[in-house]
Amino acid sequence: VSATSLSTGPAGIVLSQDPLPQTRVQAGAAIGVVLSQAAAVIPSVVGKDLESATDILKRLGLVVTATSRVIGTRDEAVISQDPAAGTLAAVGSLVRLVYTLPRIIRPPGRLGLPDDRFGDIGNGSLLDRPFRRPLTGDDPLDGPLR
Repeated sequence: VSATSLSTGPAGIVLSQDPLPQTRVQAGAAIGVVLSQAAAVIPSVVGKDLESATDILKRLGLVVTATSRVIGTRDEAVISQDPAAGTLAAVGSLVRLVYTLPRIIRPPGRLGLPDDRFGDIGNGSLLDRPFRRPLTGDDPLDGPLR
């Protein structure tokens, strides 16, 4: 085998050879062949949710990595991919996705306490402290408000 060539068909098919078929050669002479290597045309997954995008690419035999970005959107969605849609890639190739995470809205202060009691949220970091719901007096677990 002298080379392989990407093909959306099955792998291991002889695509070409040198010398050409029916050519007389001496015993022991080298014959070069080009075999097909299974490949997929990468579809566009931009705009899809991460789970759907990953499923589509894995069904084609591709390997997926994903990186998140917090952007002021309401929904999680793929915002870029590499390689680009339409690229022919060998089965097992890596596709890198970047997807958005919805921005978390900062809850209001609790009983007059400043918002920073809740830690920094909405900027990609995890809560520094657990979220505590505001006491309203409507829930019997709250007990009386003073």
